[in-house]
Amino acid sequence: LVPPSAVSSATVLNFLHMNVARIIGGLLSGLILATTTTALAFFIAAILFAVPIAMLFLVRTRAAQPREERRGAGFLGPLLEAIRYARTHPTLGVLIALAIAPGVIGISYVFMLPVAAEELGIGAAGLGALTVAVGIGGLVAGVSLETIQRRIGHGRAVFGGVFGAAIGLAAFGLVPGAPLAIAVLPIVGASFLTFAAATLTLTQAISPARLRGRMVSLFATLYWGMMPIGAVIVGLVAEQIGARPALTLCGIGLAVAGAMA
Repeated sequence: LVPPSAVSSATVLNFLHMNVARIIGGLLSGLILATTTTALAFFIAAILFAVPIAMLFLVRTRAAQPREERRGAGFLGPLLEAIRYARTHPTLGVLIALAIAPGVIGISYVFMLPVAAEELGIGAAGLGALTVAVGIGGLVAGVSLETIQRRIGHGRAVFGGVFGAAIGLAAFGLVPGAPLAIAVLPIVGASFLTFAAATLTLTQAISPARLRGRMVSLFATLYWGMMPIGAVIVGLVAEQIGARPALTLCGIGLAVAGAMA
């Protein structure tokens, strides 16, 4: 829907609103959880879903263009075609494969924040502060990322995001006390936004038009779709050594994956 020259900016904007929501949602949810019950907090969250549903009714689309008929592709056919193409394109293949590490052991930190808040002794209100800190980092990165990418290149931004997230997660698990733990979380939020936005922009730029949507879907499957698996893995590790030490190991794993890529 946007011209090629604006794809990078549009991609960053798409991630920017998520972090604005994290800041607002973190503050509200921390306040609600601290003053009411968990059940009421979930009920309020459900009511708030009416807002994006209402927005969908405002979307106006043009008449659909005739699509090429594809026989026998099956449910997984488009993703398998994207995988086959990525294997023939070294740069694109590395970009897509690298998404597995953040998906499995990186962004699963979201599930560990409630446990980390308990370990730090800051409770529900502190959990809101942790979430807000992540959102602030993402907000700052989102506002400045387009300029940074044009200066250093999208490829360097991808690896900067990976290693930044690795440093942030490792530091979150190692620093003493809640104030320092909160202080390093903006690095995590900024780094994951940088990685995801730069990777999506490069993926769309490198992919042929007919496969662009499938390549983006493949990235999303490996990045966000692997979160449940990551939650189980990191959760099992956290049960043995604690949430914050587990996140330190996640940071080390991300650094290794970035170095291999």
